[in-house]
Amino acid sequence: MPGGNAVMAESNSFKNTLIVRAVSGAVLVGVMLSVLWLGGWWWQCFAAAVALGSLGEFYRMYSPSSMLACTAGFVCSALILFSPGTFLQNGFGEIFGACCFIAYFSELYRRQIKGVSDSVKNVMPVVTGLSYTAVPWYCMIQLRRLPYVGYGAVLAIFLCTWSCDVMAYLTGSRWGSKKVCPHISPNKSLEGFIGGFAASLLCGTVCALWMGFSPLAFILTGAVCGTVGQLGDLVESLIKRECGVKDSGKIIPGHGGFLDRFDSVLVNGLCVWLIWWVILQ
Repeated sequence: MPGGNAVMAESNSFKNTLIVRAVSGAVLVGVMLSVLWLGGWWWQCFAAAVALGSLGEFYRMYSPSSMLACTAGFVCSALILFSPGTFLQNGFGEIFGACCFIAYFSELYRRQIKGVSDSVKNVMPVVTGLSYTAVPWYCMIQLRRLPYVGYGAVLAIFLCTWSCDVMAYLTGSRWGSKKVCPHISPNKSLEGFIGGFAASLLCGTVCALWMGFSPLAFILTGAVCGTVGQLGDLVESLIKRECGVKDSGKIIPGHGGFLDRFDSVLVNGLCVWLIWWVILQ
């Protein structure tokens, strides 16, 4: 029966995709947790590689026409990510300013040589991409450098994010009925959002008991990852819808690009860095 063969082929394709997704996800998590445990240059290089790869995906989606502007974005991102730094990096604003002006200078060149320019289209994505990808990973590099608690602080970000994602999916699949953003992500439900928040908050509380250092910071980490992390997922969906793409990239089999895999982690890393910065003042 042709119909039966089609259904069987579709079922086999789904199983193969699921296997590929599971294997690639397990490898990625294993590598990430290993370098996070090692810390130092291992974690910095891993975080920088993911950040720069994410930046490349962001630029490909928005397609700025100025190569000089994009190069400035990559160089400035590398300066931030590979800086020795302290918990609060000096010169942060200056790097952003330099990137912005180089991007505008490239538009001056294009206007003078080619007679065309589009500074709004080219400059804003370049600077925004730096903020969206490099800065959060820089924050997680700096968090890992904290004595005694650095490993636990970054690990809590991922554990809370993963627990939120899993529970939001399970809760939404079972009880989801009230859609929160149907024009951006039709499958997201209020029930799933609440389930994800509860799981993340519980995970943050468990981390607080396990780590034994500044329980407030870990509980706030759980609360933040359960709220803004889910919004961060919607932000990436919004970007892809506006750019007309399904996935940000193809580097992770079964998952898509770096931005597809770490969309929630970006905003979570930035917000958790702010939590620790306030607590340690």
